[in-house]
Amino acid sequence: MCHCQLIDTDLSLAPMTVATEPRLGDLPAATGLDDLSLLTALAHRLDGPLGVTSGLDEVLRALERERTLDPAVLLLFDRGHQQLVIDRAPSLSQTQRKRGRYALGEGVVGQVARDGTIAALPSLAGAPAFLDRIGRRAGRDWSDYGFLAVPVQYGEELVGVLACDRRPECKGRPLSEDLALLEIAARMIAPSAAARQARLGKGTEDQSHPRILGRSKAIRGVMDAVRTVAQAEATVLILGESGTGKELVADAIHRASRRAEGPFVRVNCAALPEGVLESELFGHEQGAFTGAMRQRIGRFEAAHGGTIFLDEIGDLPAPTQVALLRILQERTLQRVGGNAEVDIDVRVIAATHRDLPQAIADGNFREDLYYRLDVFPIRTPALRDRRTDIPLLADHFVERYSRASAKNVRRISSRAIDMLMAYHWPGNVRELENCMERAVLLCEDDVIHGRHLPPTLQIADSNEGPTKGSLESTLLAVERDLIDDALKVARGNMAEAARQLGLTERKMGLRVRKHGIEPRRHRRPKS
Repeated sequence: MCHCQLIDTDLSLAPMTVATEPRLGDLPAATGLDDLSLLTALAHRLDGPLGVTSGLDEVLRALERERTLDPAVLLLFDRGHQQLVIDRAPSLSQTQRKRGRYALGEGVVGQVARDGTIAALPSLAGAPAFLDRIGRRAGRDWSDYGFLAVPVQYGEELVGVLACDRRPECKGRPLSEDLALLEIAARMIAPSAAARQARLGKGTEDQSHPRILGRSKAIRGVMDAVRTVAQAEATVLILGESGTGKELVADAIHRASRRAEGPFVRVNCAALPEGVLESELFGHEQGAFTGAMRQRIGRFEAAHGGTIFLDEIGDLPAPTQVALLRILQERTLQRVGGNAEVDIDVRVIAATHRDLPQAIADGNFREDLYYRLDVFPIRTPALRDRRTDIPLLADHFVERYSRASAKNVRRISSRAIDMLMAYHWPGNVRELENCMERAVLLCEDDVIHGRHLPPTLQIADSNEGPTKGSLESTLLAVERDLIDDALKVARGNMAEAARQLGLTERKMGLRVRKHGIEPRRHRRPKS
């Protein structure tokens, strides 16, 4: 059991001292019947049928609702990156959660994790160790708010930190009561929190960049590169085919950088006409050209203090390439029609699907600009080079568009998955997303079948039966899908699948052999 310590605002510059606050064994004396009832309710939530994630969310919501400890936040310790990340926080937005990252010893929660202490701040005013990184308390009187944080430990291992604000409504209640309650809650959620911690870095999403899905070796290499360069100020050049997620990689670099609180300005260089491109990028002075009625700042000035993402950099015309080279060298720009030098503090991330060395050889791209951009190149893999991620991405898009269209599409049939895996995906992830959106719209029940996929994918499936779109081929495809789905649900059990379809086991066996289905591939080891 960790030693209870209090951080008092009067002692914020001094070492934290041991306090004689109530411990777990003192709960009946320190808390009342209402607290015991609350703890009982929390135990039921964790023990109930909600699952690990929902159970944790319910516990945090109960602390917020019943004790006004709002926001209640569970941070997990990511051993791989040696930092605390917000895992569950029902009342925080996704953007606020992403901001909540702390190295060991950084801020109050970082000190709690590093030292195994308990932090209790009666007031946030005059507490220099409190960072307010999530930015939720901006514009409020900090003297009215307190802060509590306790370590979450499972056995001897640090799992994370349970933290919360004490809102002004809590002033009539002893700090010790909330502290003891929070410590017990941390003990209660420790097993569930440990289960989630074990999945950090192993789940379907990169925990630090949750918009990038994938567990393949190729995508892990990309995310390793993002982590390597994010905290630096180096210019990054992202290379890869169209539709591979270059903008997501740029966004991930910005969010993980020291500029994350600054603007992230996106510019598609190929989408802007050449006549207005320089004005859009660098701004213009009043009267610089016909229609310039007032001074206007460009995208670079708008990105001051943050990051500018120049997509399709290979399509920049030659005059704009010269101006961009000057910005990268001097960190200053001139607005169109002006002579004044404007200092800018901007990190540049560029991207292209073009072969820039070949463009240099053809005289279409400046060699000196290429070397200024190519400080840290990252290549995004084509979808055909990360096929193991296709089912994961497809499930993600199905869930998104099922929710958007108010449908209850729950899964993709095995036959449809086979077709997705066999296709070569020239449009990469963007094409896959469009394909799954179409499939959800066409789906009439809760399963996406092969017949819901575009004709290009139907051609890719060599085992679909006759190549003509005849009635016989359609019926065979539907029959095979139904049998394959039943075996998937029954985990390869032929007898159970036959009962689902209303067939005898003999007829089931005949149809399985006719379609060349392997029931064994659906079998799973018993847990």
